[in-house]
Amino acid sequence: MSACNEHLVVEQADNITPKKLRWLWPQRIPLGKLTLFAGLPGEGKSLATIDVAARVTRGRNYSDAMNPLSPSEVLFVAEEDDPEDALIPRLMAADADLSKVKLLRSVRGSGQVAGHSLGLDADVEAIKQYLREHPNVRLIVIDPVSNHLGSASMQDEQEVRRILGPLQEIARMYDLAIICVMHLNKKEGLVAIHRVGGAGAFIGVARASWLFIRQADAPLKRFMLPLKNNYGKEPSGLGYQVEEKPVEIEKELVPTPSIVWLDETNLDADEALSTPKRRASRGDAKSFLEAFLAKGPQEAPAVYAAAAERGISERTLDRAKRDLGVESRKKGADCWEWALPDDLTKDAREAQGESGILGTLQLSVV
Repeated sequence: MSACNEHLVVEQADNITPKKLRWLWPQRIPLGKLTLFAGLPGEGKSLATIDVAARVTRGRNYSDAMNPLSPSEVLFVAEEDDPEDALIPRLMAADADLSKVKLLRSVRGSGQVAGHSLGLDADVEAIKQYLREHPNVRLIVIDPVSNHLGSASMQDEQEVRRILGPLQEIARMYDLAIICVMHLNKKEGLVAIHRVGGAGAFIGVARASWLFIRQADAPLKRFMLPLKNNYGKEPSGLGYQVEEKPVEIEKELVPTPSIVWLDETNLDADEALSTPKRRASRGDAKSFLEAFLAKGPQEAPAVYAAAAERGISERTLDRAKRDLGVESRKKGADCWEWALPDDLTKDAREAQGESGILGTLQLSVV
């Protein structure tokens, strides 16, 4: 039998200096660790990362806790949304210090003209080099992490651990938090912790995981609920709403979605996911908007609330809004209202002899 060329590397426990756990967001997002934000599309998890990032750049307190850090930098790896008309306006609505927000555009080697999308299987050293040059980064957001696994399969347990292990080590080495945004799988009926998409290693490696969800019986109110927390006390969930805030872009005030945090909640993630939800089509949403706005402009929160009660998601409603040419108008200091174009108002339709009830949904106008 040949001699083994490998040996164990061990360290005596009394040679290790203990350290207190540090937090980016006390009891919710630990420093030096990996955190997951998971949920269905359109529930606000990406907006939540923007809100957290804005607080990091300003050193501003969280809704339920003091911010323990001084103003710091944030690195966004978020290629699905265009920065000019989505990410930057939303950061502005969240009052971020844009000078402290860095957006990864590509990874480019020496002498290369064209870059490539970040791959966590191959570009770990490039991340480390950037962090050595920018030691004030305290948060990295990867949204969604599934877009940056390189050649690794997100369903393969060992491949995911091979990817996330070095990412966790980066968080530890450079004293920062990493938030990975993920979608849920379609396997209804499972306990909440098993609804996170991909291999179980995503939940296994992350030290904190949060579910973002909206309950059918509280359409305006959504929840950030704990799935897993390896540190500190068992945290409560937080309610939140998505509201529009005016942001000046090209000398116009543009309504832009932003997170507003509400009270703490003891709602259980399994309980929240067990609530059945009806999903409406874009055609349903268009019929709803035509009926709901037929008598005149309505405040945007009221439109979203009424749509959610009918199983119409925010994303579907926004698409129907664009299809119909529904206008957003500023009303007061912080409020926006929606209005149909003139040719779709109730008076215009009645002048043409139409009934004013369109499509398959029979809705009462509030």
